[in-house]
Amino acid sequence: MEPTTSTERQDSPRVEGSGTLNAIFDAIVSLLIAIAGLGTAAAGIAVYGTADTATAEEIVADLEVTSTIMTEAELVDAIHSFMVWGGIGLAVTGAALVVVGIGFLVYSRRLRGRREGTGLVIDDRYVLAVVGAVVSAVASFVPFSPVVGGGVAGYVRRRGNGLRIGALAGAALAAPYALVLAFLAGGAFAVNAGTIGLLIVITLVASVVLTVVLSAVGGYAGAVIADR
Repeated sequence: MEPTTSTERQDSPRVEGSGTLNAIFDAIVSLLIAIAGLGTAAAGIAVYGTADTATAEEIVADLEVTSTIMTEAELVDAIHSFMVWGGIGLAVTGAALVVVGIGFLVYSRRLRGRREGTGLVIDDRYVLAVVGAVVSAVASFVPFSPVVGGGVAGYVRRRGNGLRIGALAGAALAAPYALVLAFLAGGAFAVNAGTIGLLIVITLVASVVLTVVLSAVGGYAGAVIADR
């Protein structure tokens, strides 16, 4: 029996992603997303429920910080607004994650149903992008964890542009915290704390760009390793 060459491997029909990953793995990913969503939503409801002026005043008193930009009353208003808008942002983000978790399972199962018995290659970049994002989140204790998630997505996909699938995984990872930061920025602008709002927006943009770039690098490396 002659060994299979790399050219033959590349030319042979191959089903990507949900065809490569089994149903149990898809269910685990979906469950992790849904659990994270429920936890995030619960945290948001808790924060929103405690958002009042008295709590904000206690926080300012505990901080014992003197601001040259804002008066104490303005700082209290800003923290109260952050709690309200942040709580809403967390709740909305959590609900969105639950929907994504359920949608991921439904979508991946449909892809698997379409490919069974056909031997066709199915474009499942969005499935693998979500998988890469979940891997990055689970490995968040590792420095530059987006590289890990992007690498997994690029390795499993194998064919196509590793940079692209890695970037998609990074965007999927960045979306939840970008949404929360966007709500916090809205809270800052709502009380005319434009400087703080601008800092939050800059942080949002910088963190999203960094996450996407790191994940894209990981996707490229994963695809190269898979090809070899």
